[in-house]
Formats: sequence, structure tokens, C-alpha cells
Amino acid sequence: MSAVKAVLLDIEGTVSSISFVRDVLFPYTLQALPQVLDEKWDTPEFAPYRNEFPTEFRDEREKLEAHVRDLTARDVKVAYLKGLQGYLWLTAYRSGNIKAPLYADVIRALPLWTSRGLKVYIYSSGSVLAQKLFFKYTDNEAQPDQQGYLSGYFDTVNAGVKWEKGSYEKICEETGILPSEWVFLTDNVRGMWSLLCCSFILFLLLFFIIASLILCICRYWGFWGPFCCFFELRFWGSGISVTPFGTFRLVDGGYHFAGVTF
Repeated sequence: MSAVKAVLLDIEGTVSSISFVRDVLFPYTLQALPQVLDEKWDTPEFAPYRNEFPTEFRDEREKLEAHVRDLTARDVKVAYLKGLQGYLWLTAYRSGNIKAPLYADVIRALPLWTSRGLKVYIYSSGSVLAQKLFFKYTDNEAQPDQQGYLSGYFDTVNAGVKWEKGSYEKICEETGILPSEWVFLTDNVRGMWSLLCCSFILFLLLFFIIASLILCICRYWGFWGPFCCFFELRFWGSGISVTPFGTFRLVDGGYHFAGVTF
């Protein structure tokens, strides 16, 4: 196995709770949108975001607002919506009305990884602007701005969608880091299959749902010991992740997986 050189992090459901995005950021978008459309509709500041929308929505304020509400309700991840969301969140973050809640072990891991020479990148469906705001305005009182630990940001514009193999190949090409030298932390099931094609080391956070059921069955029937040779449970954020065919644990101040400490 190649030495791990970089960590690629998803955001929603990985470094922070899904509820923050669904219950805080999305509602704020819909709340702030009418006033922004009233005040900024014809301004040069708003024009780049408005012009990214399809032609049938960009010429009428009411149609654009209705389209945004529809996309948000269906959680459609299109670049022009993500760009507008980042623009709307900018004011909320800067004013202190919104702070990004990072999981406690993420706050510990970021400085640890960078101190060991690892590069940490973000890959999210949210725009690069939204990602930078997220890590600049966190709820960590000791150090709100976590951007210094990050080496770069990728979204659906500069990389592509998560479920396409080419997106990860583009990230590797952009960074100059081989696929086998990455660790990717995500809760995205569809992205997993693309990563397998690129030979990433994968820690799939949602996998614990299926694995936990299997573990319970094995424990009930007395196969608990042998099965644990293949799976180890650990806490990551608010949930339990299961790492298949290896162990992922804290060893001597570092995270350890399959013989590699990072």
C-alpha cells in the first residue's frame, strides 16, 4: 500500500451534521431570498449568480424564486443553486448569525493530520465559496477559522459530481497525488463506487447501518469473534462508522488504518 499523503473530506454528514445544512442553511436561504431579490435583482453584484440560472428563470424575479424553492425542497444539487446559496450565506456567516458546527474529532484531526505532513482537501456539492465560509466561521471558540489546515476545495464546478469516476481523476490530476495515496471520508453511497474505480482507500460512514445489523446477527448466533476480524466500530462525529477489512483507530496520537498511521 502506498503511504497516505492526503485526506479528502466531504462536509454534510461527515465533518458536520446533516441537520445543520437541512435545518439551518437551507431555511436561511429561503428566508433571505425575497429581500435579496428585491434589493439586488438588477445590481452588478447579483448579476453573476442570476445569469447562471436557465434562461426561463433568470428574467423574472417570481420565477427564479419559485425555482429556487422547488430545487431546495427536492435537494437538487446543481451548480447555479449552490452558487446562489453561498452568496446568500455570506452575510449570515459574517454577521455571526450562523456558525458551522464541526464535530469535535474533526477539530482534533485537522491539526494532527497537517502536523504529520498530510494535505487535507474538501470535496462537497456545495460551492467553493460555501465551503470556505463553512470552515472560516465555525463554532470552535478557540479557533473559529479552520482554513489554515486545508490545502484546497473541490465542488461540482471544478471537479464534477461525486458519483462520476472522472471527478476523482480530476482531483488527482489537479493535486498531483496518486489515487492510492488518498483517504476519502464521506457518507455518500454513490460516491463510493466511483472511488473504488479510482483505488481510493474508502471509509464509508453510512456502511455502519448494514454492518451493524450483520454484527448483531452474528453476535446472536455466536459468530461475534470471527466476524470482528473484518470489522471494527469507531465513533466519527455523531455516528458510528465501520471500516471493512481493516482497522481504523487512534494509535499514539495518530489515526491508523491497515498498517498506515496518518
